[in-house]
Amino acid sequence: MGYLHAAALLRPSSGIINQMRWEHQAANELGIDWGVKLFCPKGWMEPEGFIEESPKVKAGDPGKGKPTDWIRFRYGYYQWLLSQTEYYDAFVLRYYVHDPFQMMFAQRCKIPVYFVHHTLEEPELRLAGTWSAKLCAALEYLTAKPTLRAASGIIGGTQEIVNYEVARAGVVNARTFVYPNAINFNEDPVADKRGEIPELLFVAGRFAPWHGLDLLLDSIERSDAQFKLHLVGSVHEPNLSRAVKDSRIVVHGRLSSKEISHLAETCWVGLSSFGLHRKKMTEACTLKVREYLMMGLPVYSEHRDVVERKSVFVFSGPADLTTILDFAKDN
Repeated sequence: MGYLHAAALLRPSSGIINQMRWEHQAANELGIDWGVKLFCPKGWMEPEGFIEESPKVKAGDPGKGKPTDWIRFRYGYYQWLLSQTEYYDAFVLRYYVHDPFQMMFAQRCKIPVYFVHHTLEEPELRLAGTWSAKLCAALEYLTAKPTLRAASGIIGGTQEIVNYEVARAGVVNARTFVYPNAINFNEDPVADKRGEIPELLFVAGRFAPWHGLDLLLDSIERSDAQFKLHLVGSVHEPNLSRAVKDSRIVVHGRLSSKEISHLAETCWVGLSSFGLHRKKMTEACTLKVREYLMMGLPVYSEHRDVVERKSVFVFSGPADLTTILDFAKDN
């Protein structure tokens, strides 16, 4: 029996794929009754032990953006979960925003359901400021409370997230757990090839407002310090135009994990988010911080990390280039 940790996404990001893969590997190595499944469109990626393919949606369908794709996918996910109730004692499910199927599933499932939360959902949904973002936030407001109340407990990546979800649920005595993100360290150490000029590494799949790249660029434009900043990931306007104008900044676009590890050999510090305050967060446990540390890079970010009090290699401070370079030279 045991537990099943599952997530369902039409377009799962590389970060979530890696997270589920690492957890699957760790559970197998520890020999515990902890199943891991990532439910995704059929043909999205090569089959692996943690992948469960949707029988209703193929990989080519989600790109069309049809609402029917989303409905068929989510409905198929919960139908599959119901078929798994006889094999597990409880479900641990990655929470999905404004999903009425999720609410109905939690209300009718015969075994306990716990939801895992990785962000403050409503502030993040409102961040774009568009009418569609406001509509999504309103739908999330309507579905969140009954969904969370139907669950057997709340799991959050940080205590801040847990507190937020408890307040949304309106249940004072809710059963809660803090479950920080982690990675499976299974790669060779990164070589130390640092030069005399500090090099900084900033990685994101896509630089969103909460990464705060614009705030870092503001500070860089006010400074004449010598350094090199490597931006890895999709950078969009207006940040892209600002970055390419500065010879101290190199925009790499998307790179493989091996390419990032090679790039890290010359870097002094890994940079994490500077804009989490935009979705009302002060604490996080991002996978990227753990990957930086795995590569041997000290980490600088605006927010607190759950490992901050335990490591001199994780520092929180403002998006200020002078402070970042001072931290880099101290390490």
